Amino acid sequence: MSDASKPLWRPPLRIDPREGETLNAFLLRFCDTNGWPSMVSFCKAIGSSAPQIRSGTDIDLLATAVQISPDVLRDMALQRSHKTVVGFGSYRLPWSSLISRRRRVCPACISEEGYMQWWWEFDIFSSCSVHHLELVDECGCGSTLTWDDASLGCCKACSRQGDDRDLPRRLRRPAGFELWCLEQIGVARPHLRPHSLFHAVGLREAVILVEALAVLLALGYSPHRPMLFQQLDRRQARREEAFDILDNGTLDRIVLECYDGFKKHTGRTLPEEPLDLLGWFGDEFSFLLPLYVEFSRALKESLTHYLRVPVTDLQRMDYVPVAPVANSFGLPSKVVVDHLKLSDAIDCLLEHEAGLLIRHDMLHRVRSAAETIAK
Repeated sequence: MSDASKPLWRPPLRIDPREGETLNAFLLRFCDTNGWPSMVSFCKAIGSSAPQIRSGTDIDLLATAVQISPDVLRDMALQRSHKTVVGFGSYRLPWSSLISRRRRVCPACISEEGYMQWWWEFDIFSSCSVHHLELVDECGCGSTLTWDDASLGCCKACSRQGDDRDLPRRLRRPAGFELWCLEQIGVARPHLRPHSLFHAVGLREAVILVEALAVLLALGYSPHRPMLFQQLDRRQARREEAFDILDNGTLDRIVLECYDGFKKHTGRTLPEEPLDLLGWFGDEFSFLLPLYVEFSRALKESLTHYLRVPVTDLQRMDYVPVAPVANSFGLPSKVVVDHLKLSDAIDCLLEHEAGLLIRHDMLHRVRSAAETIAK
């Protein structure tokens, strides 16, 4: 009998996906239920591999094996775009926040519910909003939990030996930025006081803004701030510090860091004129916060104080580049421009040697177009 005519292996026990469960987590639970020693061995048994399954290449093959609709399995897979955006369902986060080489769990959730939540796979979350426990990435024996384990609650070695030790439990109540993010994905009750700044910012944009500020505070000015965040220590604490500054409107420290960076790097990485620094800072943050008037007002006052020049406008020019806004969504600027050309925003675009520009008062149209395409 040829390989093509061999009947596909079918598991003895079928399980249903759970709400908020990713494809990775479902496969691990499936292998655990059916006694497979690892996800790798199961994928090999059905003629595939773990990377092919995760990438969606062999979804149809997997669907036949686990007796689940291919469309359901595709919806459970993390959605990756341009190596800058990753999402689950309607939620989008920066690619850099995805944890890929290890897995984390809430010990109480695993014990009570028996499955993993999608948001445990992103490092902006560190604790369970229900049990107020830290998400742990270590087995009871001290080994790191990975996606090649054979059980949800322990490492591969402990599972093989039948040594199902209790996972470590450390109290940790989510607060600040982490709690705000949990609110955005619907797993935490909203604060009584709405966040005056962040209510107008999407989840992914908020993470970019907070991490950019965290690097600014830690390292000073750098044109590559977002890429430097993963190199910082105490990343969760640094996010919380940056979130607290932005949420409470205490912008003096941000502006002082910018100005100190300007003085140290004059003529090299920063423009030579203070007003150019002002323009850089305004351009850098204002496209993320187009609806927040108080932020702009406070920024003008702080900059006036530190630059010792009267600041009446955050913008240096009537037209701003389209590319930075498109890139913040992980999209090529041409894709966003083509979308804009189908609307009445076409009259607001301007060809320039530096690239395509759009009138500043229409910048919100670029953001709206990028959001639509990213979905």
